[in-house]
Amino acid sequence: MTLLEVLVALVLVGIGLVAILQALGSCMQAEIRAQERQTESMLAAEKLAEILKEPSIAKGRDSGDYGEDFPDHSWEAEISNTQVLGLDLVTVTVRHKVGEKERTYELSALKREGQGQTTAGPGGGAP
Repeated sequence: MTLLEVLVALVLVGIGLVAILQALGSCMQAEIRAQERQTESMLAAEKLAEILKEPSIAKGRDSGDYGEDFPDHSWEAEISNTQVLGLDLVTVTVRHKVGEKERTYELSALKREGQGQTTAGPGGGAP
């Protein structure tokens, strides 16, 4: 082999290594984001279940945080009327501060007045 062939081979190997490292970094970021989304959905589901288990709930808004367990997360709950008499819409929004960005995850459920737990469905999330 000549020196030129060796240099070309080293450049190609270097380019390949850089591409592999970038792909690994992207995979790690995607995994971290998936874990964050899972935590947000779990916190929203727990808060929603806590609200729905109450026999009667007051209309309006309430908010709070998750204390030292999840210091960058907070929640907001809104209970509002629907067009159907005796049926309330309960929406829980979990906010997660990541650096200077804030991500949200929203979960909603319908609840009849004076009843315990009902079925909840995801309201979607916003990055």
